[in-house]
Amino acid sequence: MALRVAPLSAPTIGWGLSASPNLLPLRSLGIVAAIGLALILNGTVESLSGNQATGVACLALLVFGLPHGSLDIALLRNQSKLNGWQVLTAVLAYLGCAALVYVVWHETPVLALAAFLCIACIHFAEDWTAAQPPFFALATASAVLTLPALLHQKMMGEIFVRLTGNATASVLADFAKMAAPVALVAAIVGVVVAWRGRRTTEAIETATILLGMIFLPPIIGFAAFFCLSHSPRHFAAAKNSFRGDRRHLNFEALTLTVAGLGIAALIYASARQGLPDDKMIVASFITLSILTVPHILVPRLFARQRLRSIEGGITRERPLYQTAQSSHGKI
Repeated sequence: MALRVAPLSAPTIGWGLSASPNLLPLRSLGIVAAIGLALILNGTVESLSGNQATGVACLALLVFGLPHGSLDIALLRNQSKLNGWQVLTAVLAYLGCAALVYVVWHETPVLALAAFLCIACIHFAEDWTAAQPPFFALATASAVLTLPALLHQKMMGEIFVRLTGNATASVLADFAKMAAPVALVAAIVGVVVAWRGRRTTEAIETATILLGMIFLPPIIGFAAFFCLSHSPRHFAAAKNSFRGDRRHLNFEALTLTVAGLGIAALIYASARQGLPDDKMIVASFITLSILTVPHILVPRLFARQRLRSIEGGITRERPLYQTAQSSHGKI
């Protein structure tokens, strides 16, 4: 008797654009309005790149950015039917991975920053795999991270130096400026592909994000993308991937988000830099970094383990995190 095997792949954390189709137009409108207003202010108010605006943007990254990974353990528990010991193992894996990333930041901050940018690029590319071919999705993510260097290279380099406490980190801004034109051209092609594929809303949203990353101060532009597009997209998709009763999910997300804010507070208090705005940059971006790595890796490790455990069965279950299917494939 032939076995019927449904495909199972390692999960991606970017569940995809189709995870929340009803919210997509509203979210896109919000992005257009917010970045449009910020662009207007950028031409008339120099303080948009000042310490106060930077501090607010960093705080927004934590408050509105952390929740999108707060349901990872709940999804692992729910969809893989983990017992108590397995849940504990997952939690310890998250904490161990986060601790390791923090050690790397502490010992070699420039290397940690470079690695984080590469990991973030791969992670952000998942946002566009449903609307664009994988190459153009990766190019769009690369553009999001490199475009600020086109008009704000010096500012971007200063942010990297403030983040790492090392003057050599400004070299990463130089690399970003060299890569930005190529990434932008490929990202524009991706927007055209999405438009021609009748992904009109996604195309407009992506084009607006790219404009924001070019013209806005780096942290403001990144906060707009992360808080208005990336985080709500993933949080909604995570809730949609949950099987069964979802009533407790918001409480669990709030609890773990508060825990993440506690980590940020500890990093803020122990930051080497003395100025409050520098410490805020350090706290927000290092916290995002040490939580992003386990957010990406741990579910994949559990998925691979789950695949091995059901080898030889009659059927293979669907991926732990349901990703929007695209005719173009996956990153």
